[in-house]
Amino acid sequence: MHKHIWIINQYAGSPLHGKEYRSPSIARELVQKGYNVTIIAASHSHHFKTAPEIEGRYTLKTIDGVNFLWVKTKHYTSSKSYQRLLSMFEFLLKTFFIPHHDIGKPDYIIVSSPSPLPILNGLFFKKKYAAKLLFEVRDLWPLSVIELGSMSPKHPFIRFLSYIEKTAYSKSDAVISLLGNALPYMKSQGLEEKKFIFLPNGIDRKLLNNSKKAPEKIIEQINNGKFTIGYAGALGIANDLYLLLDAAKKIENYSDIQIVLMGGGSEEEKLKQYAFTHKINNVIFPGSVKREEVHSILSLFDVCYLGLQKSPLFYHGVSPTKLYDYMAVAKPILYAIDSGNHPVKDAKCGIEVNSGSVDDIVEAILTLFQMDEKEREELGKNGYKTLMKHYTFDKLTNRLINQMEAL
Repeated sequence: MHKHIWIINQYAGSPLHGKEYRSPSIARELVQKGYNVTIIAASHSHHFKTAPEIEGRYTLKTIDGVNFLWVKTKHYTSSKSYQRLLSMFEFLLKTFFIPHHDIGKPDYIIVSSPSPLPILNGLFFKKKYAAKLLFEVRDLWPLSVIELGSMSPKHPFIRFLSYIEKTAYSKSDAVISLLGNALPYMKSQGLEEKKFIFLPNGIDRKLLNNSKKAPEKIIEQINNGKFTIGYAGALGIANDLYLLLDAAKKIENYSDIQIVLMGGGSEEEKLKQYAFTHKINNVIFPGSVKREEVHSILSLFDVCYLGLQKSPLFYHGVSPTKLYDYMAVAKPILYAIDSGNHPVKDAKCGIEVNSGSVDDIVEAILTLFQMDEKEREELGKNGYKTLMKHYTFDKLTNRLINQMEAL
């Protein structure tokens, strides 16, 4: 009989409904390797592009060989709203009563954050079914909430999250971290080092194989013969794109260089207004494309930009999905993140600069612009080789299986 894995992830997406894609990508690889996998997720997420069709409190469907059990939860309008917080508790409570007899007993349970609350579901089902429990940590809650300044460490909810975190580290059979430098912090919260598994983000080969061409009108906007520093993703405050606009203003005399901000999001209109107000004329905003069209746009860039605002949280490491998308098109990367890990430097696939420094970004842009084309190609090839060797989801899933089966 095939071993059965439950993945409890409130915000898991699917190929039909949108991101997030990590859990379904790993699940599909597990299915291809002979496991039976059920993803338990909420029916509503702010990440969905298309919501799943729900039939009652629990809806079970199969996509790409992976079983999806959607738990019906209420809609919320903002990722930072109290309604979202309430939906976390709703998902927690309803997951205790899932029709587990219909989906089959688990041999392994993977509980994936950012919401840490479902670890309580995982602990319950671990005991009920004598299953092995793995806790996947994407964000260090409650540390993230504290460091971002939204709540005091003494707040009752933070104390509650701290209790859950320490319980999870103590009672789980293994803890998976996307953050390569998170072990010291986790050990300070009671995690035994032997339980730690580093499993970063990566790229789904299926997505690469099914890549499609973006609309011609968008391609024509970008592909105009200029040297292009490009960003593709959410236009949000965390990505520190105003810094890139300030850098664009400083290099406006270089008429052969353009900045492309590809995507949509909460800051899109504000960024456009900022560029207009400051007369930044060497930046274009082509809009958004479908997920399967992203790589056709990235291939038009000469350099791919990745930045984040300064935060002490990043000392524990980062693993942004965009990094692996950039590596996939073999382009040099301009990396403006102060993090405890150095993926671009380690892979020799671009230039790392200090987060928050416009002058450093300008210097890196001009260095890459003036670099011999073959040298830039070599940087891109280094990133692609590193990706294919270490960061495809089939490779990452093999690592997970080896660790999981050893428990």
